[in-house]
Amino acid sequence: MKQLLCGVLTTLACMTFAQEPGNLASNAGFEDLTEHGFATDWRGGEFGKPGENVTVDKTVAHSGTSSAKVGISPGSFVTCAGASIPVKPNTTYYVSWWCKTEGMKLARGYLFLQTNKGQRVFDDMNQVGTTDWTRHLGQYTTTEDETSLHPVLTTHDQGGPECFAWFDDVGVYEGSFPPELKTAWDAYLRNLSGISETAILLSKTPGLTVWADNLSARIYREDGLPDYAKPAQRVELAAARGEEEFFQLSIIPST
Repeated sequence: MKQLLCGVLTTLACMTFAQEPGNLASNAGFEDLTEHGFATDWRGGEFGKPGENVTVDKTVAHSGTSSAKVGISPGSFVTCAGASIPVKPNTTYYVSWWCKTEGMKLARGYLFLQTNKGQRVFDDMNQVGTTDWTRHLGQYTTTEDETSLHPVLTTHDQGGPECFAWFDDVGVYEGSFPPELKTAWDAYLRNLSGISETAILLSKTPGLTVWADNLSARIYREDGLPDYAKPAQRVELAAARGEEEFFQLSIIPST
């Protein structure tokens, strides 16, 4: 009952906060530096040595002016850990990061979560070879006895040549991604489930919606227009002699 007295402005602020969770990761873009030139709120540890195999690179960045550059240790790991984040038990946390790799023929760059109970590694989030900035998204639900976690930037070498991984814009969010990331996350989950995002919107007026998809899409009356349908002027089909090509046309009147 006490919270009901906060007033309309407080209620609206709380609703906005709930819809757009803030980033819990400290110095997520590696822009703030210590007097020694390393990223504030980040550290090395057993497998990472700031200033040696873990540095702040002011010439490479996904956004801003800096990124964390992580080298390799022959046949081993290199790590760079973020500041500890207090978390709630049995709660889902969403994680995002950008990574760029160079020359990782026998190595990989990735991010994992270290909680007060152990390491939590995301499936299929390794980045290898020479690749430009790539966004990674993941989620983790804490156990009933986990009360803290922190992101750990990592490289793992298996005997290859010298190589590097850069990390930038690390994000940790409680309960949900913010809207701009949630759209990408939902698309990733659809793709993971085998749902192809091939729907196109041909026309939408107050009285009629017309959209199309390929033959493999499952279209149900109650689903309506997919929110990921992309606007298009027309349907284009192409087939060689003796081949057949199909599409589905969905017409949804308002009455």
